[in-house]
Formats: sequence, C-alpha cells, structure tokens
Amino acid sequence: MSLTYPIATSAMLAISDPAGAARIKSDAELAANGQVIIGLVTEWLKPDEAGLEAIRAQAQAGPGNGFIQFYEDTDGHPTLAVTFWKLDPVAKPEPKVRPSVEDQPPIDEQPDHTDDLYFKQVRTGKKGKSAAADPNQLDLFSSSEP
Repeated sequence: MSLTYPIATSAMLAISDPAGAARIKSDAELAANGQVIIGLVTEWLKPDEAGLEAIRAQAQAGPGNGFIQFYEDTDGHPTLAVTFWKLDPVAKPEPKVRPSVEDQPPIDEQPDHTDDLYFKQVRTGKKGKSAAADPNQLDLFSSSEP
C-alpha cells in the first residue's frame, strides 16, 4: 500500500480533520479545491501520553496512510513526526479542474523510430580477431575422439 499524505494547514489538523489525502502534489492540488499547496512538510508534535492513543485512533481513521511516525525523545516521552501536504492559509483558492480525455488533442499516428535510436549499426557478433586457442587446453567439444 503506497503512502498517502493528508492535506491540512497544521499537523494537528492533518491528524484530526484533514481536507483529503493524496500521494503526489498534483493530486493534492486537485483535492484542495484550488487552495494553494505549499508543499510536503513534516511537523513534530509532543503529545501527552494520555492523548497518544486518541491520536493513533484518529490517524488510523483518517484518509492518509503511513504519514505519521512514532518516536521517543531522550526523556522517553512520545514524539510524532507528521508528514502532510501543507495548505497556505492566506492564499485565495482558485478551483482547478483536471482536463478530460475528450478535451485533449488526438495524437497523430507517426511511425515508431525507437529502433533507430538503439540499432543504427548492423552487428555481426564478431569484433576483430579472436584470440588464438591455448594448445594446452583440452577441447571438450571437438567431434574427433583422442
């Protein structure tokens, strides 16, 4: 199962109330309904141990997959690394629409020249003179018997 990251303005919102989830930035921009995506960011949280199970349950119930990692700091307290698509809270949303297949221009049928890129020279399998056989080596494939 591939990683999917929630879309939110902060790490706590990414866990509790994300605006969706996406694997790549273009999908995140479409799911964000025109809001500006700053990028894929990682924020660190230090929740208290009482709220840790609630955070785990929210992360499992959310649309993201594999976006949260659980660590311990040097004192043994839980620390979370939350990776999410960060929305810009200030920018004005511009709705984006994915172009449909019908709207794209047809691809002209052209001959495929891929073979020309790789096979410009005719190869015979021989390169120069072969080395002379060692007279001390036993020939295992000769038709004559010793």
